[in-house]
Amino acid sequence: MKHYKEIFDARGHDYNSASLISPQARLSEIDQLLSLVEINNQMTVVDIPAGGGVVASRIQALQRPYKKLYCVEPSQSFAVTISADFSVLNSPIDNTQLQHSSCDLILSLAGLHHCCNRVDIYHHWYQRLKSSGQLAVADVRADTPTAQFLNGFVNQNNSQGHQGDFISDKEFQYSLTDVGFCVESNQLVDVPWHFDNLNQLGQFCQLLFGIDQASIPQIIDAVADIVGISETKEQISINWQLQYAYALKR
Repeated sequence: MKHYKEIFDARGHDYNSASLISPQARLSEIDQLLSLVEINNQMTVVDIPAGGGVVASRIQALQRPYKKLYCVEPSQSFAVTISADFSVLNSPIDNTQLQHSSCDLILSLAGLHHCCNRVDIYHHWYQRLKSSGQLAVADVRADTPTAQFLNGFVNQNNSQGHQGDFISDKEFQYSLTDVGFCVESNQLVDVPWHFDNLNQLGQFCQLLFGIDQASIPQIIDAVADIVGISETKEQISINWQLQYAYALKR
């Protein structure tokens, strides 16, 4: 299994390009994460791994107040699109430059399945949070069509491969509790990705997942067959799902 930094040093640019061609696509999964937490203007917030800064940018767009917002991203090339409004830290996810007990809120969206030392990561995050600090985390669950699509079709049609170490339905509950968190919620949530048309959907997935060995029509067909596509007069959506958890530091 390739490590997070290696993966996104290679394809972080394309990932960021996908977000530019369809910035609205993943808003439901970002907003679901933010709906779990409370933020105020006295808080130090951490987005980790931050990728190209889509979660931080959404916080800013929604005018959610904060004192300071850190974007921790191991890959410098992936982090180039993060706004200068935020403090960028290029460091490993489990060994950040953040001080002990210095953070009020940690947010993590869909990056952990590229990491195999997750207990160490959870422990590190626990140490960085203040007492009663919040953690909101979301990632792909192993027994879902989302996981099947990524480790199946994407893995077969990305020259780098895609071998995500997806979470079980109980990982957040058990692992976060083991390091000291009090888990308040842990559930699988439908968070559809929205597009203007099928071609945009195909281009987005091609760039986001580094699918360099399949055509746009083949990608669309695979998404429809494995994950599912819903259509209305206004938009076309991928039936995406993620496991979400919210926890407090005891």
